[in-house]
Amino acid sequence: MLAVIFVAWYAGFWPAMLTLTGSTMAVLFLFVEPRGSFVVEGTPAQLGVALFFGTGFGCALLGEAQRTARLRAHRALLDSLRRQDELRAEVAHRSEAERALRQREEELLRANADLRASEGRFRTLAEAVPQIVWITRPDGYHEYFNGKWYDYTGLTPQQSVGFGWSTPLHPDDRERAQRQWKHCTETGEVYQIECRFRRSDGEYRWFLGRALPVRDESGRVERWFGTCTDVNDHKQAEQALQERARLSAFSARVNSILVSPNQLRDALQSVCGDDRAGSRRGVRARLVAQ
Repeated sequence: MLAVIFVAWYAGFWPAMLTLTGSTMAVLFLFVEPRGSFVVEGTPAQLGVALFFGTGFGCALLGEAQRTARLRAHRALLDSLRRQDELRAEVAHRSEAERALRQREEELLRANADLRASEGRFRTLAEAVPQIVWITRPDGYHEYFNGKWYDYTGLTPQQSVGFGWSTPLHPDDRERAQRQWKHCTETGEVYQIECRFRRSDGEYRWFLGRALPVRDESGRVERWFGTCTDVNDHKQAEQALQERARLSAFSARVNSILVSPNQLRDALQSVCGDDRAGSRRGVRARLVAQ
């Protein structure tokens, strides 16, 4: 029986049954009368052989059950070890990801601190310069003006951001400035224009507007930085010079058309000759009378 159980434990049910069959035949041949044959005579002998085989069959079933339980436990142990390895790997991966995330957060915090410091320096510089300074998004949406803009136009930040910058433009310059600005934001060309902005007291003054695109490493426009410089005095002086030049040209043209009395006398002398002296004196008399 121990042999049947051992075989069933390590090899399984059917090898155990082969072992049981062999053991039964050996018992019949060696121990059951008549010995030396496989013939079973008498009811007691037959019952004994049946009891032996049945006990062996039960031992085979018991050994198979124990073997199945052992294999299940072994597989469960292997699965548990595999899951533990996976959990260790996942924990290690999460720990690495958390370290990378913390490092990234620290880098972002430093970058934000540097950006705030840079913005503070820029705003200080923008407030210090005498020009109007402004910043827009890539599509031309104005998101920043320095204090000079609000001081000059009298507008509020809510009235200025976005596309409110065109509100104080002179009506004769508004469409031209908007068209030029739209063209530059679409093409990335440098923006430069002279136009008139209304001051808070209602007076219009000439400004030179200029903006440059700020691009990233790929060449995509990230921001527009622009300025507006008051050139009204220069513009008026330029217009005065142009008006003076126009008047000088007009005067020169008028002088070239008019003829003095002496010039007319010389012309008549050259036409009439000495034999027409009488006529010449008559003409001279008329010229003198004039």
